[in-house]
Amino acid sequence: MLGFKEKLVRKIRTGADTATTEVIDADNPKRYADDSIRYTDDSKRYTEAVCSQIRHQKVRCYIARELEDHIEDRKIRLIKAGIPEQEALQSAISDMGDAIEVGQELDRVHRPKPEWSIIAVTAIMLCIGVCVQYYLSRIAAEGSWAGREAFHKYMTTLPVGIVFLLAAYFADYTVLGKYPKRIYTAILLLCVALHLYDGQIFSLYRHNLNARYQMVYLALLLLPAYGAILYSDRNRGYDGILRCGAAAVAAILVLGYSQQEYVLVIFAVGGLILISAAIAKGWFAVEKKKALALVYVPTLLSMFGFFLLKLWRYGEGKNLFLEMIKGKILISQDTPDGFLVLFARSIIKNAKWIGQGELSPMVKSHTTRLEELLPIWWGDFSLTYLIHQWGIVTGILTLAIFTFLIIKMIRVTLKQRNALGFIISLSVVTAIGMQSLLFLSANLGICLLVILPLPLMTIGQTSFLVNMVLLGLLLSAHRNLDIIMDLQTVDRF
Repeated sequence: MLGFKEKLVRKIRTGADTATTEVIDADNPKRYADDSIRYTDDSKRYTEAVCSQIRHQKVRCYIARELEDHIEDRKIRLIKAGIPEQEALQSAISDMGDAIEVGQELDRVHRPKPEWSIIAVTAIMLCIGVCVQYYLSRIAAEGSWAGREAFHKYMTTLPVGIVFLLAAYFADYTVLGKYPKRIYTAILLLCVALHLYDGQIFSLYRHNLNARYQMVYLALLLLPAYGAILYSDRNRGYDGILRCGAAAVAAILVLGYSQQEYVLVIFAVGGLILISAAIAKGWFAVEKKKALALVYVPTLLSMFGFFLLKLWRYGEGKNLFLEMIKGKILISQDTPDGFLVLFARSIIKNAKWIGQGELSPMVKSHTTRLEELLPIWWGDFSLTYLIHQWGIVTGILTLAIFTFLIIKMIRVTLKQRNALGFIISLSVVTAIGMQSLLFLSANLGICLLVILPLPLMTIGQTSFLVNMVLLGLLLSAHRNLDIIMDLQTVDRF
């Protein structure tokens, strides 16, 4: 049987699971000053002695209130049993156990918890990325300047990315929960600036004047910010859902100016996953079926309206637009995307389990070198190329690594005890998962919607830095699993 002290420690440890709707502002210990009027000096001295053993200040306020509530509840029960008030108070405090021992036990519970498995997989992926880029750069030395440059870019971006990951890891991720609307608006304004100035802001992106292509990575960064918007509007019923929908519409309108539909799709799909999860967890305290209908019916109608608008804008060239859509859905050799999918599929079909495979008939009919036909073989289709060079085992190992990473990230997300940590972690899983799915589906000859760099392993400087920040946020949320409780949102505009 558990003693009273052990039950208390267990309850405080898991308290966030049963009270996620309570607003806790750990940075403002005076917030509960009014509540503490009913507590005597003896109980305060006890809680202060307990909290003095806890090193992390963010959790002290929450633990102090839990302890005082326990003492008060225990005292009331004893008074009802006929014990005088002062004696009941002293007995309640004695039942709590030695303050130093309780404090030390709670300090052991509420410590940073690194997720070493994800950190280890990230390190392995970075090492693999270095080896792959070096190998591809040596092959590219025979003629592809861009391929040679890819290794240099990867190596120069790697230390910066590590700094970004560590900064996000040790930073206070709860800033997203305190100022969600300001952060969300700032990212949208950056998107507008990239569109208006075409990447020539302060001579940025001088190597790529069309920096609007970088907006897809801002869309990925928008997902954690949008998750924080959902967090700030929880417990507001249908009004909260409408406010979150308005925030999503604002992002879609801004991203729509990039003239890249896939940017909209990536953000829309990610946003739907996040708001659906929030509704499923009962954040808005409404009927779930009606809430999901409120989200998905306008979304489907908007998609249909957007499709009709595109047809109208194409005018007489609407058949070209329809053929483009058809080429994305139906795999055909007559369309550019369909040809690339079939080409990648034929390369894998003629690959060996280990070692260099045979050239497919599609290659032999054009050239004797795969590098001359496979577009961006050192980047977008690098996995297809490596499967041809090293064997099918390369693809299996890549799939295994990313499957393990995604599963671990999902498990870390499901372990979260506070609402903000959960939604931030889920946004990271969604962003990295969508990138991986798009890259792998194209390289394995499944379908070609759009190709984004494989997180951490293929070149793409902005992509690499964004993904390192995202991983840092997820690791930070898990690191503070037993430290950060739900907090108060500050901005209200």
